[in-house]
Amino acid sequence: MIQCEILFRANLLCYWHRPVALLPHCSLRITRLTLLFTAFCVICLSGVAPLSAQDLPSVSTTPPTSNPGDDAIVIQADGQNSYIGQIATADNNVVIRYRGDVIFCDHAILDRSTKIVTATGNVRIFSASRFYRGDMMTYNLDTKAMTSASFLGEEYPKFLSAQKVTTPEFNHYHLTNATFTTNNREHPSFHMEAGTIEYRPNDVVVLKNVLLFIGSVPIAYIPVFVQSLTDSRPTYQFNIGDSGQFGAFINNTYNWVASDKIRGSTEFDLREKRGYAGGTDVQYFPSTNSYMMLKTYYAQDNLYSMNNPQTPNAVSKGNLSNPYTYDGVPYDNRYRIAYQHHLQFGNDFSSIADINVWSDPWVTRDFFPSEYQQENQPPNFVTLDQYNPNFTIGVLVAPQVNPFFQTTERLPQLEGDVKQQKIFGTDIEYTSQNSVDNLEMRFADVKYFQNPQNYIYNSFPNNATQPQTAYSYYHPNATYGYNVNQQNDYNAYRYDTYHEFSYPKQYFNFLSLTPRIGGRLTQYSDNNQDINDTVNDNGQSSDAIHNPVTRLAGDVGLSGDFKISRTWLNVSDPNLGINGIRHVVEPFFDAQYAPSPTVTPNNIRGFDNRLYSTQLQPIDWTEYNSIDSIDKQAVVRFGVWNKIQTKRDGINYDLLTLQTYADADFDRNFSAATPNTTLSNLFNTLTYNPSQQLQLVSASSLNISGDSYNQMDNSITWSPDPSLKLTAGYHYINHSSVFVDSNTVSMDIFYRMNEHWQMEAQEQFEATTGRLQLQQYTVYRDLDSWLLALSYSDSEINGVNNQSIYFTLTLKAFPQFELHSPHL
Repeated sequence: MIQCEILFRANLLCYWHRPVALLPHCSLRITRLTLLFTAFCVICLSGVAPLSAQDLPSVSTTPPTSNPGDDAIVIQADGQNSYIGQIATADNNVVIRYRGDVIFCDHAILDRSTKIVTATGNVRIFSASRFYRGDMMTYNLDTKAMTSASFLGEEYPKFLSAQKVTTPEFNHYHLTNATFTTNNREHPSFHMEAGTIEYRPNDVVVLKNVLLFIGSVPIAYIPVFVQSLTDSRPTYQFNIGDSGQFGAFINNTYNWVASDKIRGSTEFDLREKRGYAGGTDVQYFPSTNSYMMLKTYYAQDNLYSMNNPQTPNAVSKGNLSNPYTYDGVPYDNRYRIAYQHHLQFGNDFSSIADINVWSDPWVTRDFFPSEYQQENQPPNFVTLDQYNPNFTIGVLVAPQVNPFFQTTERLPQLEGDVKQQKIFGTDIEYTSQNSVDNLEMRFADVKYFQNPQNYIYNSFPNNATQPQTAYSYYHPNATYGYNVNQQNDYNAYRYDTYHEFSYPKQYFNFLSLTPRIGGRLTQYSDNNQDINDTVNDNGQSSDAIHNPVTRLAGDVGLSGDFKISRTWLNVSDPNLGINGIRHVVEPFFDAQYAPSPTVTPNNIRGFDNRLYSTQLQPIDWTEYNSIDSIDKQAVVRFGVWNKIQTKRDGINYDLLTLQTYADADFDRNFSAATPNTTLSNLFNTLTYNPSQQLQLVSASSLNISGDSYNQMDNSITWSPDPSLKLTAGYHYINHSSVFVDSNTVSMDIFYRMNEHWQMEAQEQFEATTGRLQLQQYTVYRDLDSWLLALSYSDSEINGVNNQSIYFTLTLKAFPQFELHSPHL
């Protein structure tokens, strides 16, 4: 697919600082927008006319059928058939069937010994989903090898024609003086003419000495054009436009395929205000279940070529009064390097890696905003894992690659877990988790920041004595065994082992109960009481490996549940897909008690510390990974599942599910709403799926103690038919100690008016500030092989009001993409 996107933005902030240039720039942009809108209207109004009879495909794409399991060669003809030895001939409306292949022609000669058919006169061959057509063709019924003159081949959405075709090997077609297109018309709106084409169905097509035609007009010469038939990426795309953040720009991306195992993309960008940039991404697939990927990008960013005039001697660059400038960027050479792999060595041994090297915390926020929204503090680790049905063994290495992000280094971490299994043939089950770690807490380095107290990833924002943890939240007046004012990095070796026994059993044929008991031993080479003293061994004031500490902890628990249900078989509504109704109620509980460990969290400067969250944490220690935050615990989690079910296609179908649950935290240090209450919030998760046309999902956390937060996330999607889709969302949170208050309503409407016109509208309103954060409207015009889109967007970026208008032209060379509004 070739995509051309032309964008013009009207950024209000750009001209507030240059009032003298306002009139000419606005006039120029108004002229641009006027021309752009006029071009859009002309192209839309001159779109493809309704299909006439001569525009319809000249061949049928619906092949006849034969029995794939039949080894006999069946020949039928209106004329005379003759057989001389192994040679059979047939004339007049000949039909040959063999193992699912069907051949139509005027005259055919079949060599039964080689199973080679020589067909002449209006030859058509149907093989699976493929269709071939020519005047004279030879075809091997076993190997599918083919030789042809005046050839036409079809495998939707790919159409080929050539003066000659041969098959050097199975599933490989060599075409001479050939034409390639994806436009199913007698006179396609675009096509490629090539000296030769190497076509491998379901793999790749390689065209050499290529002329690209729009209609009958040649517009480009390409020495070699390679398009993967399994890769949905566009072959080439470029975006051109103007924005307040980058000025005038042009972005170019070429996606290439080197082989069936290697593919990648190369990008080169030019931006008026920021300079040039580019990079290359490479993917390698050594096997069907393994991959390796390297992504690189470099930008010579002119925005950071100058010092801040307010602090000319600052270590970081850029004028912080510019809303597009971020604090903490030390150089104008900005880059992003990412490496990932998932390698499978046999069925039970694998490796996963995710390494990300950034020049500064904001490089993806500027140049890859969608990536930044998904991951703003990227991980860095390599693992090796050995799997066994009864146990797993793993090695993890996780260094601090980017010094401006706080990281717990694991160099390395060795893990060995025994999966839950019965012991000695009894009903008692056993599981264990074991690890040995070389740990170091590396805080964020803020030396390149002019205002480090405002850095959102600062380990000690506003000179706080220590990062906020769940322990400090539940114990605001706690006395710590170490000096909380020390902000140096620290390290220790840690050995941890946990063993748990459980006894799952059903009583009275309905009640399931599972008691459990576990014990944990954790040993630290240093409790890091004083991380500033690196010389003396003086008890409480000693440093690394001089203050080892051993912690013992134990827990007991009991979980249980049961089900009750009632059925109404006479309830039926075919329009709603209801064939009987069943209501299932499943109460459940999980109780956990753990006495105070021999060493409490306030006496260990930990590494895997639990952070306070608006969501409840796992109770069972086999699922709880905040090892250093283990404390006394007396918690009961109780709730109920409600399910409304019906029968569809003979199986149970959940129309509605509702899970309601809460915690009673008697020690008020694990899940209580506040340190002064016993009850947590009341949590509800609702899903309603009456049909594929309507889906509702709701999650809420409600304050029942009178001194906590409220949180709701709701979304509903309604699509009465494929031409209309409506999505609405609502997000609300207040009085949270973790997140700022928010009250956001969003809406997305997509409507396909007919086969040529579609439209989409997106809006997002923040009631807390009373501002419409986003409004975007797009009109699409389908021009047969091309898709034209005109979009208007008004959004906020860093508090700046940005208005944009996009003109997008997309060649649907390989139309396998979802339709959505373009974004920059």
